[in-house]
Amino acid sequence: MGGYETEDLNSTEFLFANKKSEQGPTLDFVIAHHCMVKVSESAIYMVGGKQDGEISPQVWIADPTNNFEVKKGPSLQKGRYFHSCAVYQDSGAVKIVVAGGFGDAGPTNSVEILDPSTSNQWESGKNFSF
Repeated sequence: MGGYETEDLNSTEFLFANKKSEQGPTLDFVIAHHCMVKVSESAIYMVGGKQDGEISPQVWIADPTNNFEVKKGPSLQKGRYFHSCAVYQDSGAVKIVVAGGFGDAGPTNSVEILDPSTSNQWESGKNFSF
């Protein structure tokens, strides 16, 4: 979804292990330098990055079970790009963690965590050391 190939993109592509890739739906926005995590069968989170050319805190959620419908998710506290994200379990709850990258002031060591099952708001995690 999205990405960069001489310019930021709004295209998507389906990749398969046993056949040729196929073009997917076109997004309504341009997104690059973001991260993505699969939280459930019906939720793939596209987090931050550069959206329409600007550093963004915006989060989008794509639903592969509903024709890849895309809806807005909870925005990060701070816009960032070239960051990392992952899904992990904490006491049975699936959470998303976002760390590092670059923000308006350059490199950042901040961490944000979201529990999509109980909250619609990102919380600050413990900053890491460079």
